[in-house]
Amino acid sequence: MDKEILKEAAALARDREHGAAQLYNKALSIFIKVLNQYHTLTTQEMLPLVEILLNAQPAMAPLINLCNRILLLMENMDRSKLINQLKEEATENSPCIKESASHLIPFLEKSERVVVFSYSSTALSTLNASGIRLPILTHIGHPIGDGLKSARLLKDMGFHVTITSDLSLPGMLSTKDLILTGCDAIVQPDMVNRAGTLPLALTAKHLGLPVIVVTEQTKILHPSLKDFLRLKDAPPEELLKPPHSYKVKHRYFEKIPLKLIHKVITQEGAFSPNEMVKGAKIEDVSPILLSMQSHLTG
Repeated sequence: MDKEILKEAAALARDREHGAAQLYNKALSIFIKVLNQYHTLTTQEMLPLVEILLNAQPAMAPLINLCNRILLLMENMDRSKLINQLKEEATENSPCIKESASHLIPFLEKSERVVVFSYSSTALSTLNASGIRLPILTHIGHPIGDGLKSARLLKDMGFHVTITSDLSLPGMLSTKDLILTGCDAIVQPDMVNRAGTLPLALTAKHLGLPVIVVTEQTKILHPSLKDFLRLKDAPPEELLKPPHSYKVKHRYFEKIPLKLIHKVITQEGAFSPNEMVKGAKIEDVSPILLSMQSHLTG
């Protein structure tokens, strides 16, 4: 396989600018490029690319689900049909933001402020499409500035935005707030999202405030693929630059119990987390992918 394609896939591991939905689309375009370029590529020959993508962002379910689906389709579908199906998906406006926004509006109408956590292109686009311009409270998102990125985009959308520090955010919640975030994975009994979601969700639960997650079906992971989902350490120098004499532990993601989440919103409706998981159209699992699990996660 072309080394440039493998480098393009490996670059996803260094991507700190985009959320899971955007990285999914990038990975999808890489698979389309490979299938177009190598017409006789076998499933086994695809595995080096699959392994790179599985390791690139192992806390993001969409990439795991995409690799699984590609392997299943390569085994069961004519190559030209497979390429056409992937191209159609790449050109679709998914997720359907207007539909998701219609399900978010009833919660916004009961609130006086939206607390936006981290950065999610899906959550921000859905909030924007609602047409409701409540005041926004968000955070910096140290050390990669993902909260600040949300703040800038929301300001450009016409929202009045207040920014605070990451540590201050839970303590600044008020009685009419709605907490809005995306997520990177959902698999019972947890979801995975940006570190800092857990203390915010715990505080919201204590105050009786709704935590609303706006996401896509691709974030739901088949239970048998759960071990592919890993919370890896991030570069320690982002928190504390050397030289120093400390052991530094730094992660971008953490697990949040689904029982702390009020509703999960997709284009199809607003669901409790249990309804979301039970109603998910979870695909079959590729035996080839399963055979890679102990190698990649052991």
